[in-house]
Amino acid sequence: FEKAEQLGATDYISLNNKGNSLSALCEWRAADEAYEKAAAAALKDKDSPSVPNQNRALIAVQLNQLDNAERIVLSLLRRDPNFLDAKALLAAIRFRKGDKDGAESSFASLCTPAIDSPNTNLRPPTKGLGGTDWCVTYSDADIVKGRWT
Repeated sequence: FEKAEQLGATDYISLNNKGNSLSALCEWRAADEAYEKAAAAALKDKDSPSVPNQNRALIAVQLNQLDNAERIVLSLLRRDPNFLDAKALLAAIRFRKGDKDGAESSFASLCTPAIDSPNTNLRPPTKGLGGTDWCVTYSDADIVKGRWT
């Protein structure tokens, strides 16, 4: 990734992938820096910084910076109230902080259809974006680990 940057690769996908690689090596602070650059690059390219910012929230959890992680996720949800991974992450952060009521409320928001999708081929969910399919999906630890690791 350093070579790619030397050659001028500054797009958010490359920077986000660098963060993913550093995260896999448990180099949390370096990964956070790459994700921060990825989010800035996404904004510069008029793209959504949601994925790199969600990754920054995951890094903040790893660093036990739970208030910062929650702040990042709440910002993501203000921009996109239907960002289901962010809703699940918010539930996990609040549970880890000991806020069981907040965690329950955040998790319950996954189970309520947020908007209907015109795409009837989505699997999951089958009832728009949100709904009982997502409750089931995010209740399986192996699925969550597969999405976040």
